[in-house]
Amino acid sequence: MAFDAVLGKQSLAEKQVVSPVHPAVILTYPCKENQGILDAGVILSLNAEGKVIPYTKYVYLSEAQDYRFTLGTGDGSTTTFTGTLPNGPTASLSVEVQAGSVIGKDDGCGRIIGTGISGTINYETGEISITFSSAPANGTAVKVAYATRPIGVLTHILDTTKESIANVLVHGCVVKANLLVKVGDVFLQADDRDLARLRDIYGV
Repeated sequence: MAFDAVLGKQSLAEKQVVSPVHPAVILTYPCKENQGILDAGVILSLNAEGKVIPYTKYVYLSEAQDYRFTLGTGDGSTTTFTGTLPNGPTASLSVEVQAGSVIGKDDGCGRIIGTGISGTINYETGEISITFSSAPANGTAVKVAYATRPIGVLTHILDTTKESIANVLVHGCVVKANLLVKVGDVFLQADDRDLARLRDIYGV
């Protein structure tokens, strides 16, 4: 019997990710290929195919680093905008829609609420529909900030060009200072909101 296999290598992390404060539960997941090297401590999500990708926040950092999703552009008459947020399930309580000075946020139950704005978000599919009480002015971008839904924390350095399986901490304690999140094309230290979105994982 012949086997066709691609062999990779596991690298031990120099920094501590898993804390011994609480017994850890680590599961294996298939990872999306060709994402480069992911560092230990990266918070992970699953894409629509059920493969591991970095948990990502699509947010505004600066005018040069505005990673929000553009849902549409106002023309002075259109009041309803629809679309699908990329990269799989969306984290509840992470969605913020902005058009000029009008801002709406999700309520954790799939509704977008705010003064002069309403709508819905399907957290599973990313489908979003927004209606403004007054049409956004011509040229005004309708931007959506959001985060993907996290499932756990990568416990080792992962070379996705050679490895197809990720070891993921899904229950237990982690060293908060060593957690990383993807924002646009860079990785930043996780904040309290990121940690709060991790179910059954606690930072120390």
